[in-house]
Amino acid sequence: MRKIYLLFLCLILITQGLVAQSAGAYEKHAEKSFEAAEYCNALEFSTEALKKDSTKANCINIAAQSAFSLRLFGKSKFYFEQLRACSESANYPEAVYFLAEIHRILGNRAQAITLYQTFIENGQGSAKLIEDARSKIEICSSYDEPSAEDDPCYVGITVKRVPELYTCESELGPFQWQGKVYFTSTEFECKPELQCNANLIVYEYDGYNKNEIKFPDSDGDISHMTFNADGTRMYYNECECERGEGFICAIYYRDWYADNNAWGPKVKLPETVNVPGKTATQPRVGESLENGGERLYYVSNRDGSTGGADDLDIWYVDIVDGQCSEPQNFSLVNTPDKDITPFLDRTTNLFYFSSIGRNGIGGFDIYRIDLGSEEKMNVEILPEPINSVYDDLYFSMGDCKGHFTSNRPEEVEGGVEAESCCLDPNIYEVEWRKQLDMEVTVYEEFDSMSYGNPVLDSYGQPIKVRKPLNGVTVTLNNQNPQTDEYSNAYYYTDVELDTDFEVKGTKIGYTDGYATTTSSGFNCGCSTIKVEIVLKKKAVKLIVFTKEKFGSAAQTDTSYVQGSREYCDVAEYSGATNVSAFLLFNKPIQPINGVYVKLIAWPSDQGITDQTDPNGNRYEFDLEFQKNYYLFASKDNYTGDQTPVFSTDIKTLEAQALSMP
Repeated sequence: MRKIYLLFLCLILITQGLVAQSAGAYEKHAEKSFEAAEYCNALEFSTEALKKDSTKANCINIAAQSAFSLRLFGKSKFYFEQLRACSESANYPEAVYFLAEIHRILGNRAQAITLYQTFIENGQGSAKLIEDARSKIEICSSYDEPSAEDDPCYVGITVKRVPELYTCESELGPFQWQGKVYFTSTEFECKPELQCNANLIVYEYDGYNKNEIKFPDSDGDISHMTFNADGTRMYYNECECERGEGFICAIYYRDWYADNNAWGPKVKLPETVNVPGKTATQPRVGESLENGGERLYYVSNRDGSTGGADDLDIWYVDIVDGQCSEPQNFSLVNTPDKDITPFLDRTTNLFYFSSIGRNGIGGFDIYRIDLGSEEKMNVEILPEPINSVYDDLYFSMGDCKGHFTSNRPEEVEGGVEAESCCLDPNIYEVEWRKQLDMEVTVYEEFDSMSYGNPVLDSYGQPIKVRKPLNGVTVTLNNQNPQTDEYSNAYYYTDVELDTDFEVKGTKIGYTDGYATTTSSGFNCGCSTIKVEIVLKKKAVKLIVFTKEKFGSAAQTDTSYVQGSREYCDVAEYSGATNVSAFLLFNKPIQPINGVYVKLIAWPSDQGITDQTDPNGNRYEFDLEFQKNYYLFASKDNYTGDQTPVFSTDIKTLEAQALSMP
C-alpha cells in the first residue's frame, strides 16, 4: 500500500490516449505497473485486459489487489469474489483473506469472521496471514460498537458536507485559523509515467471566497498548512512525486514579518525530521504539557515506526528557541498499522488522530485521547455520524466547529453515489448542540503526619496530602444535591449559561468544602467545567485523666459512666468545647501516675493505641468523628476501670479513668 496513504490520495490514471492493444499486452502493462506499486496504472491496465478476456485470473487478481491498495473496497470485493469463482481459484488462496479484510474494514464483522475461519481451515495461505487471520477474529469478536449515548457531548450533533469548500477534486486536511479554513486540494493531470498524477494546492477560505496560496520560491506542491499559537510561524509541506513511491513530503516553515506584512523565506526543518528518502507530512502545532512549550506533531514512515518499514506513525518534536528537539515516536497512540492526521485542540488538550490499526467502525477512523487527564491510556473512538465505514481523517477543531475529511458516498438523485475509481474525499463540518456540563471532584485533605508516614517540605513541615472522598453531598448554589457513596465524582449536565456558581460539599465529620466557578463564556459547542472541592476531617481529641479513689469500695453507677448531666461540667475556653465527665463514687480522690490506658474501637474490638506515663496522669488520643470506642485503665494492685466514649461534634472530649485500690 506504500505511500499512497501519505496524503490519502486515490490518484486516477486518465485513460484518454490509450490505444487499442491485445489482452496480453494490457496484462503485461498491468504486471509491470503492479510490481512498481503504480496501483492506479495497474488497475486501469488490468480492467482493460478483462474487457477483452474476462477469464484471465492473473488480471482479476491484479485488479483486486490494486483496488485494495487504493482503498477502493467495492471494486476490490467485486474482483476478489470473481477470483474465488473462477476455475483457477486454487492458485489464489489468499483471496479469501483479502475478502475477510474488506468485510472487516467495511464493518461487516460477522461475515469477516466466517471468511477468516475459512481461510485458516484451508491452510493454503502464508503463515503470516494465517496468524493475522486468527488475530483479526479475536478483534472482530471483541468489538464494542461506539455510541453517541456513551458521551452526552455527541448527542444531537450534525455532520454535513461543506459545499463552499467543494473543488470537484479531493479536499484534504481542513484546518481552522483566525476565522478562516485552510485545506489542500488535488488537481489531476494525465501523467501516465507517474503514479501520483495530481498537483497539491492549498486554499484559504474566508467565508466568501476560496483563494489559492502560492509561494514563488516553492520547489514542489505545497499542502497541509498550519500555524503556531500566536500566528508568527507557519508550517507546511512541500511534496514531490517520485515514480513508484507516490508523494515524498518535507516540512518547512516561514516566519511572519510584521514590518513587511508578509511571510518570510522558507526554511526546511533539519534532516532529523526530514529524513532523506522518507516522508514527513501532515504537520500540526500543539503544546507540550510537560513544559508548556511548542510541540510539532507530524506523520512519517521513518525508521523506528511501530509497524516496521514504511509504516506511517505519528511523531513529534519540541520547538525550543526555534530549534527542533530529537524526534520522538508518539507511542501513546501508534499501532503496528497506519496512524495519521494528528491534531491537538489546545483549549481542551484533546488529541485527535486517524488509524486503521484499531478495532474501529471501518476504514480509517477518528480517535481522540485526553492528554490532560490522569487516564492517558484511554483512547476513544468518535461515534457515528462522525465516523463511518469509509475513511474518515484530518479531524480538527476551531471556531466552535469541527471539520474532517471523508470519502463516504453522498446521497444523490437516484440513491447513493456509485463508487468510481475513487470516492473523492470531501470536507465535512461537525456542529454540536450548545451544552455545558460540570464535573465536580471531591477530595479529602489531611496532614501527612496524621497517617504516620509524614512527607516533609523543605522547611521540615508535613505537607498536605489529598485523596478521593466518597459519600459527599454536593450542591450548586444550594440546589440540585447529589450524594454518591461509591464515587468522588459528580456530574451536572446542561447547566445554565452565563451564571456564577457556588459549589458546596458537605459530609458529617468534615468541614464544608467550597469552590466558585462561572459558566460565562461557555456558549460554544459542548464543554465541561471541571471543579474540585476539598474537605477536611473535623478534629476530635480525647483527653484522659487518671485518678485514685480512697475509701471503701463502691459499685460503678453506669448512669455516671454514660455522662449523666448531673455530673458533667461544660466550660468554654480557647474557642473549643471542653466536656468533662466525672465519675464520682466515693471521696476523696487524687491524681495517680503510671496507669496503663488503652483505647479500642467498638464493636470491632480493634486496638487503637495504648499509653503509660510513670510521671503523669494525662493522656491524649485522636479519634475519628462519630465512632464508638471503649477506654480501659489498669495498674498493678488496683482495680481497673473502663468507660465507653462516643466522638461527637466537639473539638475536645475529657474523660476520667479511676483506678481503685
